[in-house]
Amino acid sequence: KSVPNFEKLSIREQLAIHRKKEACADCHRGIDPWGIALEEYDAIGLFREKTARRKKRVSAKTVLPGSHEISGLIDLQKHLLNGRRDQFANALVSKLLTYALGRSLSLEDELLIDKLSGDFATNDYRLPSLMKNIVTSRPFLSR
Repeated sequence: KSVPNFEKLSIREQLAIHRKKEACADCHRGIDPWGIALEEYDAIGLFREKTARRKKRVSAKTVLPGSHEISGLIDLQKHLLNGRRDQFANALVSKLLTYALGRSLSLEDELLIDKLSGDFATNDYRLPSLMKNIVTSRPFLSR
């Protein structure tokens, strides 16, 4: 069903309407709050207080799955580092490895993901060490 003046609504308002659609609600209930936390940044990562076209004030206040309230990037960072560091690190390793190998990961890659994630933690989550370990891994060198 069409919503009058949908384009004039804030992103938060548009997402709320979108989540009311039965086919979209299950996924978007879980993913939208993560994006809302980054709403103070535009498409190229510049900080903003208002949207570019409609000059609407942006708000990064949201409730993440698990009822964790945050407001913006700093709160999101704290939440990820304090409560979900290992999960975040594992996801980052998986995504970077997928990109580096140029293919989807398979069950055979799980041991490498675990090793890279462990080394990433040991190296205090330093990205340069992770990148070095990825590009010196057997799957990367034999692709």
